[in-house]
Amino acid sequence: MPINPYSRDEFILDERVFKRLEDIKINIDIFNVFRSSSEVYSIIKHAVYKNIKTMWLQLDIFWQDSEKILDKMRINLIQDKCIKTEHSKLLNN
Repeated sequence: MPINPYSRDEFILDERVFKRLEDIKINIDIFNVFRSSSEVYSIIKHAVYKNIKTMWLQLDIFWQDSEKILDKMRINLIQDKCIKTEHSKLLNN
């Protein structure tokens, strides 16, 4: 489910684009972040209230203190990695 704070009732691949993480009413296993590193702290503040299991920060996206915060909340963290690349590695082994 895509999230874009600048969206105006858009759809991507037939999926509704939500403005805020809080607008999603189902549990989220992996929250895949494609925002700049400067926005990570704000995103984490919202993510801890959604019972997310894993927060994935894409290539070149990282925040030094994110691991400390998310570890306390028992949320897995992967940062500065492409989910597609990592998935392909698993399939090719």
